[in-house]
Amino acid sequence: MEEWQDWQKYLVAFFFGLIASAVILLIARRPTGIPLTLYPPPTPQPYQVHVDGAVNSPGVYTLERGSRVHDAVKAAGGTTESANLREINLAAPVKDGQKIYIPSMDETPIPSGTKQGDKPLVDLNHASFEELMTLPGIGEDRAREIIQYRESHGGFSELEELMNISGIGEATFEKIKPFIFITP
Repeated sequence: MEEWQDWQKYLVAFFFGLIASAVILLIARRPTGIPLTLYPPPTPQPYQVHVDGAVNSPGVYTLERGSRVHDAVKAAGGTTESANLREINLAAPVKDGQKIYIPSMDETPIPSGTKQGDKPLVDLNHASFEELMTLPGIGEDRAREIIQYRESHGGFSELEELMNISGIGEATFEKIKPFIFITP
């Protein structure tokens, strides 16, 4: 084998140096990318609840998430002497946009399971999907829309609100009216 000449040794050393420099640069180079900015989680918004009926100061109140009906009644100054709390679940959680109605003793709520003729009455604020479909002119789509409406509006506060649902006009409402009622 012949011996390498000086220029060949320098050329090989130069290439090894070049490769070593490239490896060092690749290892030492910071990764490129888009920097992430971390923000704190959003603060949950408080609930707005309408308290009405036999309370000392009816109105709209701001309550913390996780509040209960008794918190809403307390915010409204408590109940009046004529309040009928027998049918009210004070431990129920409140929802944003809900209307809480406290009846008075002289109001006669229609108990669940009562009948109009041979048909049971349906409580719009608590009826199941299947119960809603027993109403005249109410099929699966309308029953779904009724449930969607009551969940997004905190329930029905009057029977006529049923006409806010698409497909339920005055004629349909008049057919349904004898078979429905609402409780808070």
